[in-house]
Amino acid sequence: MVVSRNKLRACSAASRAFTFAELIVASFVMTTALLGVYTLFRQVIDVERRASLRWEQRGAAEAVASQLAEAVEYAVDLPNITAIGGGDGEDGSSSLTVMTSARPASPSFGGQAGLQRRLYRWHADTRTIELKTQRYAGSVNLTPGVTGEEPDDEVVWSRSAAVVVAADIDGLALRFRTADDPRGEWTKQRRGAARNVAVLIRVKVGEQTVARIVASQVNQPLLSGEARESR
Repeated sequence: MVVSRNKLRACSAASRAFTFAELIVASFVMTTALLGVYTLFRQVIDVERRASLRWEQRGAAEAVASQLAEAVEYAVDLPNITAIGGGDGEDGSSSLTVMTSARPASPSFGGQAGLQRRLYRWHADTRTIELKTQRYAGSVNLTPGVTGEEPDDEVVWSRSAAVVVAADIDGLALRFRTADDPRGEWTKQRRGAARNVAVLIRVKVGEQTVARIVASQVNQPLLSGEARESR
């Protein structure tokens, strides 16, 4: 059978049209597949980013909690000086005062080792923790400008410069109770000796919260005399 040229041309044109349609479908399928892979890749990256952020936040919270806990663990009692004090402030801040012999892991958390009185203060508005440090030789305050005649702690601490030791801290909560009474009630404020005191420290960074319960190892005053509620 002889096929006319016109009929052959029609078949050839139909074949070309069908091939072009297939190319469009294949392109659409390929684009959809690539879009799916890209979406999955973005999801994996996003999950990894959130996981990394959580680890970073937890690491930052643990670093702060560990530094405060170490200061409390090595707190000592001296005559006429408040060894452990602090709590929540009326302005939303939190503070912890510790007379300690701890050797900080980071210079920014106290500088040189030795007997120190430290004031950690968390500011809710700036989300920072500031540290003021006073050096002691026994019960003698070696801080420049301190005479020993100051009427209260506020005046004494005004002689020390504040250093920001932690930033982007979303919360610092402190609670106190008698160490040998696990069923005792936690209180928001405290001022007194280091003996037989447990401190609950909660630090929040982003969505991560780290808690520490720590008590001083001290069982008697560092020097003669009793530590009383004073500065």
